[in-house]
Parts: sequence; structure tokens; C-alpha cells
Amino acid sequence: LEEMGDYARAEGFGRTAIEIEPRDGWAQHAVAHVMEMQSRQKDGIAWMRANPDAWTKDSFLKVHNWWHLALFHYDLGETEEVLALYDGPIYGTRSTLALNMVDASAILWRLHLGGVDVGDRWT
Repeated sequence: LEEMGDYARAEGFGRTAIEIEPRDGWAQHAVAHVMEMQSRQKDGIAWMRANPDAWTKDSFLKVHNWWHLALFHYDLGETEEVLALYDGPIYGTRSTLALNMVDASAILWRLHLGGVDVGDRWT
């Protein structure tokens, strides 16, 4: 629904899914996408920070969802928070899962393009 531009229904179904199963990382992700597409960064931050214990436990998408939170902060110019998320839940454990490495490098690249010094994080 989000990819078809039906943001209201996409968000509604995503929120309902979370009410039914708070650990549903895909539903968390879907609502984050709606907020990103609507430039609702502050809402996105509140959404992602509301219950991270639920969507991070044993979830294949946990790093990707943290990455979405970092994108909201990046869009608001909160680069120190982006770096803190990178150093912590995004790449602090040095995951070798391809999706996680792509997300980690993608956030560093955005920071680089934005003129942010990322220090030695590329190594």
C-alpha cells in the first residue's frame, strides 16, 4: 500500500499489525516507510523509539529498522545521533550479514555526501 501511495491505509494496517503482534518488525518497518515518504521525521523518530525492545528482539530486520531511525535523524540534521546509532545498534556489533553491512555503509555514505566527518568508521 505504501508503495502505491496509499499512505493512510498502509499506516493503519501497520499500526493494527503492531497492536496484534508488537514484535512484528515488518509492520514496524512499513509504518516507518509511510512516515519517511510523508517527510514526517519527528513522527518517525517517536514511532521507532516508542518500543524498540519489541521490534529488536530476535528480528532479522532490527538493524534495518535502526537504520530507518537514523535516516529520520539525518533528515533533521542530527548527525551526532546518526553516528551514535551507527556506533551502537547499526554496526556496533560488526555484523557480517549482507543487509546489515549495506545499511551500515549506506548511512556512512549519506553522512559523507553531507560533509560529515565519520572518522575511521570506514575501516
